[in-house]
Amino acid sequence: MGSHSAALDGGLCPVLYRQDDARQLQALAKERGAPCKVHLKVDTGMHRLGVPINELGDFLDLLDRCPDVEVDGVLTHLPDAENLVADFTLGQLDCFERAVGMLRGRGHRPQWVHSANSAALMMGRHPGTSSSNLYRPGISLYGEVTAPHLAGSWP
Repeated sequence: MGSHSAALDGGLCPVLYRQDDARQLQALAKERGAPCKVHLKVDTGMHRLGVPINELGDFLDLLDRCPDVEVDGVLTHLPDAENLVADFTLGQLDCFERAVGMLRGRGHRPQWVHSANSAALMMGRHPGTSSSNLYRPGISLYGEVTAPHLAGSWP
């Protein structure tokens, strides 16, 4: 619980995608007497980090048993956003929209919905879902362009 406690002490909002972390954050929130806000990461096809969409219902069941863990945001990652043939990314965005709908259908009201990374922002074609309201420029903050065909293509 040490890293979770340090994150909360620092006023940070943890990204949640593992059940054991949800349980630990619930225990910390209860101990502190204050809700713990999190951003829930959904795996929409990258298969690295996040709750797989086919396991999201079970994860939401667990969150029902963690009343002090508040889903303040929901996110996914678009690993292929710079690809000019956007079928994979568009499929991810469709999957993400379903996930956001599942959360809202279960009573969660995330304030922040985000999927777009540097490449998605540069492309301008798929900066996120219709419900997105937060963007995550990453490597572009360092002046990097994620693919040569994007150079000079800021929308």
